[in-house]
Amino acid sequence: LNIDALQYRTHPSHLSLGEALDWIERLAPIHAVLTHMHVPLDYATVVAETPANVEPAYDGMMIEIPYESA
Repeated sequence: LNIDALQYRTHPSHLSLGEALDWIERLAPIHAVLTHMHVPLDYATVVAETPANVEPAYDGMMIEIPYESA
């Protein structure tokens, strides 16, 4: 799951970190990547504050998606 998490505070057009974590808990994906993070969300701090299946995105990050032809 790729999910928006702009900042700690609520925002009118983006999810906050708390809102994103609520959706992640509700949807229960195997892996979730937080995107669109604003400067106040420090990578190391977010890693420490989130469950093991949640990873903050970073510039240049590549996500490998397994694909099998039918």
